[in-house]
Amino acid sequence: CFSAIIGPNGSGKSNVIDSILFVFGYRANKVRAKKLSAMIHSSAKFPNVQCCSVEMHFALCNDKGSQPALIPGSEFTIGRTAFKDNASYYTIDKRQTKFKEVADLLKKYKVDLRNNRFLILQIKEQELHMGLKDFELLH
Repeated sequence: CFSAIIGPNGSGKSNVIDSILFVFGYRANKVRAKKLSAMIHSSAKFPNVQCCSVEMHFALCNDKGSQPALIPGSEFTIGRTAFKDNASYYTIDKRQTKFKEVADLLKKYKVDLRNNRFLILQIKEQELHMGLKDFELLH
């Protein structure tokens, strides 16, 4: 089972992925920003925004029947907030915590943040072909 984020150019697909990577602890330069503070909204209408936050909601589903059903009590949230001084903190169910606790919790559900096997990012066609050539050379 997998999910995909699709849409026309400019529709916000990369923003969604950047948000996921941010809450999963990726460094700013991996989410199209030079530093965390660059991710904070800045405009003439809102010139003094001090932080940005992302919160992801998770729940287990029973998919054994004809209709997937939420397992009561399985819900949890993880979040991350970043500030203008480039500091940030993580939360689990709105309780401030360390990244290690977030990573350990997600690993229980087979989302291993340390080994990057949970998300396939968009790649350039040239990189894909280069990877296929490398793969062919190995076999």
